[in-house]
Amino acid sequence: MRRLLLLLVIFLGLESVVYGYGRGGYRPPAAYHGPVYRPPAYHSAPVYRAPVYHSAPVYRQPVYHPAPVKTPVFRPAPVQPSILNRPGGVAGVTPGRTHLPSDLGLGHVAGSVSVSRRHMTYAMPAAALASRGATVRSAFYHHDVFRHDWWRNHRGVWGVPALWLPAQLWFWPTWPALVGWFGWGGVQPIYYDYGTTIIYQGDQVYSGTGQMIASASDYYQQAYDLAQSAPVAPGADAESDVWQSLGVLALVQNAQTESSAMMFQLAVNKRGTIRGNYYNALTDTALPVRGSVDPKTQRAAWTVGDNKNTVYETAIVNLTRNETPLLIHIGKDHTEQWMLVRLREPEPKTGANNLPPPVPAPTTDSDTAQLEIILPADAELWFSGVPTGQTGSTRSFVTPPLAAGDRLYYDLRARWTENGELIDRTHRAYVHAGALVRVDFYNPNP
Repeated sequence: MRRLLLLLVIFLGLESVVYGYGRGGYRPPAAYHGPVYRPPAYHSAPVYRAPVYHSAPVYRQPVYHPAPVKTPVFRPAPVQPSILNRPGGVAGVTPGRTHLPSDLGLGHVAGSVSVSRRHMTYAMPAAALASRGATVRSAFYHHDVFRHDWWRNHRGVWGVPALWLPAQLWFWPTWPALVGWFGWGGVQPIYYDYGTTIIYQGDQVYSGTGQMIASASDYYQQAYDLAQSAPVAPGADAESDVWQSLGVLALVQNAQTESSAMMFQLAVNKRGTIRGNYYNALTDTALPVRGSVDPKTQRAAWTVGDNKNTVYETAIVNLTRNETPLLIHIGKDHTEQWMLVRLREPEPKTGANNLPPPVPAPTTDSDTAQLEIILPADAELWFSGVPTGQTGSTRSFVTPPLAAGDRLYYDLRARWTENGELIDRTHRAYVHAGALVRVDFYNPNP
């Protein structure tokens, strides 16, 4: 037992010695207090990382983009009152008066007034052209133009057509017929569709693809030179020349829908010379026309009277159409787009087809008309489908009495055999009281 107690005391004493520091027991001197030894932290050497070598940049050929091309934006020009018909806009036009200048005012523009710089083209669909043309034709009422009395009353005009029969003067060819007559072979037509294929944009003229053709002043100069290239020497376009009629065309302003009192009677010879007459029925003024056709471009240009600065132009193929756009250059600073409308040979008054056939004429009275028909002696002859019984190379007939002012017609037909070939020709003969009408069926274009 004693041993156990001794062991307990020893154990407890040792515990005090060993654990006295934390339990308020034995404490070593302060000199022995110091920081707890901590071994240095040895960090492992950094892992070696090889530098990343980037490959040299790949050379890329620079892409050169062309400078943007500014294609003109073509917009229809606004429809504005023409300076040609604006009251007081042209020398010779007095506000409030109904009488226009004898040449539409175009002859007075150059050198007389200051015309603003303005060039105008606008696209006009074919259907709109046709509709406008039908309206102008239906309203046309100047039935006495380019007849015998008209030529007698208008001196100083180009008088070759006065020798033609009406059917020839009002006639116009198709393009294939005109090309064959010119001897141009199989040349394809170049139609000038102003506002679509030829466009004014500011002071430049462009094609329909946006390619510039010329400046406005240069384009005018080309038309001017072409019009002035027509020969003017005496006999240059003599009556003996062979002329192809291009018919009669009304000159219509862009916004005009009613009948036009202005018209051109045009013809062309094989040298490409254009001749004819301009007529204003309101003022009863007629002036000669002169111009030319360029076989390469097929451009046609002409002037009226003594005014050389105002130039009318279109293409020769356009003049074979029923309706066509037209440019009028009023000097180099002003261009307007108008149109031409094909006019038909005026029909006589209602009831003309009921005119009874004429009878053989021993004499003629002042209220009847006499017809003299020249044809082969054995030819058959019909008046408006009614056969006649006369024979001989010259046959005379007299109409029933005609009312003063009536202008009627017969449709004549002659048929005969020549060198084994049957010849069958027709002609329309216009008659009025007191007239002597001669019809020559030997003429291939009676």
